[in-house]
Amino acid sequence: MKKKGILFLATVLFLLPSLANDSLINAQVSSSIKGIVFHDKNENGIYDSGDKPLKDIAVSNGRDVVTTNKKGEYALPLRDNAATFVIKPRNWSIPVDENQIPRFYYMHSTAGVTGTKYDGLAPTGNLPESVDFPLLPSKEPDKIKALIFGDTQPRNNQEIYFMSKDVIPELIDSDADFGVTLGDIVFDDLSIYDHLIESLSPIGIPMWYVAGNHDFDYTGSNSVDARGTWYNTFGPSWYSFSHGPAHFIVLDNIRWVVEDDKR
Repeated sequence: MKKKGILFLATVLFLLPSLANDSLINAQVSSSIKGIVFHDKNENGIYDSGDKPLKDIAVSNGRDVVTTNKKGEYALPLRDNAATFVIKPRNWSIPVDENQIPRFYYMHSTAGVTGTKYDGLAPTGNLPESVDFPLLPSKEPDKIKALIFGDTQPRNNQEIYFMSKDVIPELIDSDADFGVTLGDIVFDDLSIYDHLIESLSPIGIPMWYVAGNHDFDYTGSNSVDARGTWYNTFGPSWYSFSHGPAHFIVLDNIRWVVEDDKR
């Protein structure tokens, strides 16, 4: 039974590049991106002396998946308006920011992507010579405990306040390994992302976010521009990671269609 499960997960992971190869990003390959995945022994986020390169770690650009060599090195086609990200393996953790959002990616955009109502992803400038990804060892059990939020979807700051008073206190000090906040993080008003994220952060566990249709900037002229604020806040809208014996694949199957004056 265990072998069948492993084969299934490998099949799903193999399909990830095909599933991501659609009009949502509409990215164009411009050059290549390379870097190192490493055990960040001093936890400073920088590959330096004393750190250990990691072999056989998967890295993706949303279309292609490669694994690192014995020197921890990877190389991928660079896709504009797309993320390059490390796929977290079992028994390793990814650094999180002050609000518990995993930072496992590098977004690249030559001109930036945005609608007109909210701040999107600004032009990222010149590509760094090496885009490196730190990992930290973290023993993971066979049985996973996770907090799964359905559509949090607050309309305004008052509704975030209600959640922070009625829901969040019950979850602080939870023994869950991580949380997943499913699509419709907010209800169309992307300006309250920061407040919502800050309200969830006291739970104290890594929180993975999944994009929904109410997370679009509807002033965007296409699905890429409409996701600009998402990219700026959370990074890629599809990605994958492992935890314990399971592999999770997050897909963004929402399309924002603009045809003439119809949106």
